Amino acid sequence: MSILYDEGQQAIATESRRALEARVSKDDLLPLLQTSGRYHDGFWTTAKEQGWTALALPEAYGGLDLGLVELGLIAHQAGRTLSGAPFLTTSFGAAKTIELYGSEEQKARWLPGLASGETIGAVAFASGPDPLPARPSVVLDAGKLGGRAVGVSGGLVADAVIVFADENGTPVLAIADLAGVARDAIDSFDNSRCIADLTFTSTPAELLVTGEAARTAALHILALQAVVTAHEQTGGAEVLMEIARDYAFTR
Repeated sequence: MSILYDEGQQAIATESRRALEARVSKDDLLPLLQTSGRYHDGFWTTAKEQGWTALALPEAYGGLDLGLVELGLIAHQAGRTLSGAPFLTTSFGAAKTIELYGSEEQKARWLPGLASGETIGAVAFASGPDPLPARPSVVLDAGKLGGRAVGVSGGLVADAVIVFADENGTPVLAIADLAGVARDAIDSFDNSRCIADLTFTSTPAELLVTGEAARTAALHILALQAVVTAHEQTGGAEVLMEIARDYAFTR
């Protein structure tokens, strides 16, 4: 990935920083750290209004057809302001999975909502401490999911989830609507991330990709999400450095 940004990309970074600094208040964010089940509505409303949710998705489904560089620039600015929600990463991961590996019917069903931000997506690949287990803890049988997905970022409020599951000993990726799925909140350092364990009980799901291709696809999606997360972390580190610098100047 190039680190030399063109004028358009620089404008995206400048405008997203301006919008976030105007609309996201640390006084609003701090109570969310210890409040389960809530995220920063102002941040997510801004993301939808500014088109950030659509940024890296195809125009045919309501996206802006830009890429990971532009989304990373916005994530960087979100990190500077402690965005208060994980959905730029989680919804992007879910949408990208569907775009790359879903059928035309699945794309038409899910991508417009994810592009508009009206649908929140999550990605559930982990099992315990393993981000991509050799044998998934969730099972797909006859089109229905069973089992427990742990530590799902955004899982407490997401509308749909991409699951790494086992189907008769074969790894698969599947998508499921989360309506009616049991969710147990996980207390974390930042509860606005809405992390939850999801328990599937005969939950209807649609197959996306199967076999070793599913594992390869999952690793690719995790890598894409890691890039977005790294930009957000860098933004947070940058503003902390600036705070430390400004404090040092007053000494």
